[in-house]
Amino acid sequence: MSGGSERTVVVLSALVLAGLAGVWVGGWAVREARDVDPTALALVLACLQNQRGLTVSSPARDPLAAAAPRGSLTTTIEGNTVTVSLWNDAGAAEEAVGTYARLTPEDVTQRAIARADSAFLWAMPPTGSQAPAVYGCMP
Repeated sequence: MSGGSERTVVVLSALVLAGLAGVWVGGWAVREARDVDPTALALVLACLQNQRGLTVSSPARDPLAAAAPRGSLTTTIEGNTVTVSLWNDAGAAEEAVGTYARLTPEDVTQRAIARADSAFLWAMPPTGSQAPAVYGCMP
């Protein structure tokens, strides 16, 4: 091979490698743009349904839970219904529990619970097996 043809092979090889790198970077960028992280509610739903085997629905007749900015759900575990609302921070979850306490005629001290940025309203005080099953699915 002459010096000129050798240089041509090197240049063409470099161009091919640069092109392949460009295609790889472009593919990565498209994947990242299309790859949407699941919401907190989607993660909770997946855990309760797939790992705990629970049926989940939207809370009926609970405007406070429906107002939760990150979503809400209702499920029943071992005969005890719980409404879960996901708030932006722990303070908002505490406020939701306080609102339940003000608006509910009976004492909800053992049934309305705030944990991190989530508020829970149980039909009955949760048992030692019910609470961890639900709380363990929180993000």
